[in-house]
Amino acid sequence: MNISVLLKAADAPETAQDCRRRHIMESAERCFARSGFHKTSMQEICAEAAMSPGALYRYFKSKEAIIEAICLDERQRCHGTLEPLLVEGDFTEALVDMAMAYFEQMRRPGATPMMLEVFAEGLRNGAVGRNFLENEAMVREHISEFVQRAADRGDIDASVDHDAAIGMMMALGEGIVMRSAIDPALEPERIRPMLAAMIDAVFGRGKRG
Repeated sequence: MNISVLLKAADAPETAQDCRRRHIMESAERCFARSGFHKTSMQEICAEAAMSPGALYRYFKSKEAIIEAICLDERQRCHGTLEPLLVEGDFTEALVDMAMAYFEQMRRPGATPMMLEVFAEGLRNGAVGRNFLENEAMVREHISEFVQRAADRGDIDASVDHDAAIGMMMALGEGIVMRSAIDPALEPERIRPMLAAMIDAVFGRGKRG
């Protein structure tokens, strides 16, 4: 599914059923961040959501179904952060705007602990981790296409190892998210100029012309 389709779906008005499903998913995310995917039980999710098991099971038949829904929701969020790449503007500004959108997304309660739990699952090569890593692969693919278009136009140094550069920038973004939980100096707007300078350096923009 492409970016524009998912963005359109995300903009659709929520029904009462959608709101209830989202409440359950957010409750489950808090449980997963606190206890881990495997240790969290449906009973714990019911308690967090303040719902009876019968009421919750009307929306999700299992913990795995909740995780699958969270993965889809995360994919929609990921596509939202990629929106700046849809407009063919300044290369650096587009990537910085994307990073700012990502930082804002990760401000929601429980987002950073959830990210750490996902990384741990990815290292264990579990099904949960693989599902979330598929979302990361999708993000990387769209960034790679954006970078390649910029290289084709001559906006960045074509000799730079683009895959390594993208990986480094994604690692930087994730590191900023984790570090900012304890370091107020990493407020996004404060580091925006530094992030732009680093992107220029990594992608060899200083070599243009």
